[in-house]
Amino acid sequence: MSHCGTALIAVAAILAGGACANAAVSPGKSAYFHPICQEAVKTANGMAGDPTASANCFGFIQGVRDAHDHFRAGKFCPPKVVSIGQMAQVWVSYMDAEPKVLILPPVETLLDALRGAFPCQG
Repeated sequence: MSHCGTALIAVAAILAGGACANAAVSPGKSAYFHPICQEAVKTANGMAGDPTASANCFGFIQGVRDAHDHFRAGKFCPPKVVSIGQMAQVWVSYMDAEPKVLILPPVETLLDALRGAFPCQG
């Protein structure tokens, strides 16, 4: 995919992400979304979580997925039945396992996590 396509995915994701709930960390770093998406995963698993954090995390992921699908980016190929909550769990697990990625842009780490969990065949 071209840099233009990646940039468009990034813009769509930022617009979908909502308000800044973690002002101490720049939204341009994955560290911003890590605690937010941890809360979202709790909510997705039926536990008490922060609904605003869930909306921010799920909105960001949905924005990336929608832009990815629209531009046929081919970076990851999830099954049709995968939920946004499952995608959030994949991303949080990736950030937990690779803390050095927390300084990277969130679009980059989300795409890397989803590519690892849902590789395209062929």
